Amino acid sequence: MKTNKHKQVFHLFLIFIALFFLSACSQTKNADGSNTPIGLDTSISNNHWRFNPTSAMPQKGSSRMVDASYFVSLVGDSLSVYLPYYGTNYGSSDILSGKNPLDFNTNKIVLSKSHGKNNAWEIQVQPKGHDPVDLMDFKFYTNGMASLYIRFVSRSSISYNGTVQAINNNK
Repeated sequence: MKTNKHKQVFHLFLIFIALFFLSACSQTKNADGSNTPIGLDTSISNNHWRFNPTSAMPQKGSSRMVDASYFVSLVGDSLSVYLPYYGTNYGSSDILSGKNPLDFNTNKIVLSKSHGKNNAWEIQVQPKGHDPVDLMDFKFYTNGMASLYIRFVSRSSISYNGTVQAINNNK
């Protein structure tokens, strides 16, 4: 009985090692030697990108997996947000509407961005004309991984982890 448990643990360990090596080998290097997906840096610089969340972390409660239908995209000054929200509403203005505060489109944004540590992009977006959201703080890493923190006016904050991808400028 004990040897079966040891075998199971050993097999599980081998699977984790194999997954680690597969993920390490799957990163491709560009001609300049960086791991940045081709065109991603330019797309972020030109405001043509899409954030695809894989998990959500509410301020209270446990982390939740997010399905592939959710996203945030920025094309020029056009921001489209479709994310799930798990949290607490501290105000009463939109509590009866049942509307998701993270399902909106706007062309009125205040945007600031910079290259932070490790050549990662740090992007802050303030959607104007959409009162529930105060600030969206993105971090885009050179390997295509990304994170998002959202601060609300009268709701609890929420964070997401996911990936970022370039949007073709010719569309």
